[in-house]
Amino acid sequence: MAAQQEFLSDAWFDQLEQLIEQHGELQLPSKIAALCINFEVDEPDAPKKFALKGGLFYRTPVSDATTTVCVDDASALKMALIDQDPSDLIERFMTGRVRVQGDITQLMAAQSFKPTAQHKALLEQVKAITLP
Repeated sequence: MAAQQEFLSDAWFDQLEQLIEQHGELQLPSKIAALCINFEVDEPDAPKKFALKGGLFYRTPVSDATTTVCVDDASALKMALIDQDPSDLIERFMTGRVRVQGDITQLMAAQSFKPTAQHKALLEQVKAITLP
């Protein structure tokens, strides 16, 4: 088993890309396959930018994203995207610590996502490589 890495670190993305390659094409519902969201994490010591497109993470923003989500802490994104628990992210949104630019319906589609068996298997492997 691969060593656990900090969420969004270069080493984490390296391992993630290997996992994605091993899984091949994911059979996602069209609404999820169409999602294209950029994320910005405004942590003072290590700001990060990445994307979620077609159900997969990309280590850099993508030009065709119609939505950008800006957060103040990567842990809220980890809970929502990796642990599938959006409660902290929702609370941050309600208190103004998450900003959304563009098409907010993309987030609503993402929230209703029910992963396929193949996507669940990949997500479990992503959890396994991600430090708690």
